[in-house]
Amino acid sequence: MLADDNCLLCQGQETRQHLFFGIPFSSIVWRKLLHNLKEYHVPQTWEAEAEWFMNKGMDKSFGERLRRMCAAAAIYYIWLERNRRIFYDTRQEAEVVAVKFVYAVRCSVNNWRGIARNKANWKIYIDWGFDFAIFDKR
Repeated sequence: MLADDNCLLCQGQETRQHLFFGIPFSSIVWRKLLHNLKEYHVPQTWEAEAEWFMNKGMDKSFGERLRRMCAAAAIYYIWLERNRRIFYDTRQEAEVVAVKFVYAVRCSVNNWRGIARNKANWKIYIDWGFDFAIFDKR
């Protein structure tokens, strides 16, 4: 357990809201996520973002599954960097973390199969540079 509540990413007081939406580090990661998703949305509060991602992503389409995965990956990579600084005394710049997060999502999605071949999914495939194998039958 940590003795103080200072954010290791910016030295402010660490709260969930602060860590994930209130600092430049997190903003860079979220901007990369939203840019890759072709979403033009400014992240607000933890609660508002959770609702936005859940309401927007309740269907099982390829785009919505990707959106949910990206949100989870962004949260994971921000938390991972926080823990890296606490437990290993190492640091990575937000731009590096954002690139790693996009790479991890791409690698994971490249293992998906059975994605429908339609115009919307084809655009996502092109934009993200996924393997064509995602369209293969299972």
